[in-house]
Amino acid sequence: MIPSFSQIAASRQAPAPLVLIAEDDARVLELLQLAFTSEHFRVITALDGDEAIRRALAERPDLVVLDVQMPRKNGFEVCDWLRHDPEDPQVPIVFVSGSGDTDVRIEGFARGADDFLSKPFSPRELVARCRRLLARSAEAREHRRRSAELERELGRAQGETRRVHADLAQERRLRELAFAAGRELCATLDPDELVERLAAAAARQLGQGRVALLVPRDGEAAGAVLAPRQVRGSRADARFESLSLDPNGEVAAVLAGLGRPVLLEELQRRGGPRRDELAPFIAAGVALLAPLRGPQGVEALLVADERPDGLAWSAADRDAIAVLCDLAAIAYRNARRFREAQDDALALAAGRAAITPRARLAAGEADRIVQAAARALVLPAREAALARHASAFGPWAWGEEGAIELERLERRDPTRRVAELRALVACGESLEPAGLDSTASRHAALLTGVCARYQVGRAGGRSVEESWRTALSQCGPVLDPALAGALTAAFESTLADGHVLQHHGHAA
Repeated sequence: MIPSFSQIAASRQAPAPLVLIAEDDARVLELLQLAFTSEHFRVITALDGDEAIRRALAERPDLVVLDVQMPRKNGFEVCDWLRHDPEDPQVPIVFVSGSGDTDVRIEGFARGADDFLSKPFSPRELVARCRRLLARSAEAREHRRRSAELERELGRAQGETRRVHADLAQERRLRELAFAAGRELCATLDPDELVERLAAAAARQLGQGRVALLVPRDGEAAGAVLAPRQVRGSRADARFESLSLDPNGEVAAVLAGLGRPVLLEELQRRGGPRRDELAPFIAAGVALLAPLRGPQGVEALLVADERPDGLAWSAADRDAIAVLCDLAAIAYRNARRFREAQDDALALAAGRAAITPRARLAAGEADRIVQAAARALVLPAREAALARHASAFGPWAWGEEGAIELERLERRDPTRRVAELRALVACGESLEPAGLDSTASRHAALLTGVCARYQVGRAGGRSVEESWRTALSQCGPVLDPALAGALTAAFESTLADGHVLQHHGHAA
């Protein structure tokens, strides 16, 4: 049912409809104006086509009555203008014409007219037709409004659906990542291997950018300064190698409090950490910092530079790295505990090698030489730690009892670290390190071989110089210049620091 004019006016809670009458005959114009105002319409008028267009665009009438024949622009041209008005192309238009020609009527409807009356006509009939058009126009306007509202609701629903789908997809990716990464990270008790796996997984997740993992050095307890253990990435750059993090500093405190990956620029904006603590990370080009948290705070730190494609890290990237770091934190803590227990077991076993004061003194001197030489050679942390363990066992590991003890420890080691230690010991005894797969391992093996021979001389009562000369003469043919120089410098610095006794009698 078409609503009445009074219902439309009441529902809109607006003034009476505004009608534009464009008619060049003043008498007809006055008659029409009187007919509409008597029916409570508001009326504006125009005497030519240009004025009709101006008033229509300026005052936005609810309905337009156009005479076909007018000066300047005729009714058809005015109709064209109004139908191409982007703001209100649907305004109802009624043509009135002194011609009853069918072609004129057809032309009017073709131009977009809603109704057409031929003169003479009844003003009451015109008003009645206009009421009907306004009712239909109001109904159409309501339909358009409702359609637009439904389209907006549909757009919001589609946006929400896309967001939900994106969230579900991200959740699925994180579950898959957690399953795959968790299985990979928790499958090892070797901290070194775990660090390497985490760095590789982070590099894959971040688009093969440059990443580094900062962890405590071997032998250092929780709370020690974190230093790079693993640096990976498609771009060769040594800037990450110089990074360090004090777990008791402000940067670590903020990272532990946030408990999530954070952009470096966010840390700068927060104004919490001092700029001098952030300066090394800024200089190295770090863009993302992701903590591995434990009961004591930050136990390790993953850092990454800018994305290779230059885009900003997305929330999905940071969520994925957060999952990796949470899983890795648990796995790393377990691996560290296993490593500490293993080091304790090795130290306990090595204690059986130095049962006399002379042997203990020789082992202490050899340990200082090994440490100094490892620093001079810049041995990786793993090889340096194994060299110290091998030095602690000394020549005792070459005998049957020592070999049996190391074999027993190896059987209980799922990380194969004790197997590497046995290989170092064997190569140090035979002085044939060709079977080792890296220069660092060969240097570690020969270093322990020299120091074990030094311990034989010192434990046997020989002087420092004699023991050292004998050890070097036995091993000299297999020492490359770098290792020979590092050993000589290490021995001289240890001697100068007073960490060895000059005469064998003091060791008795």
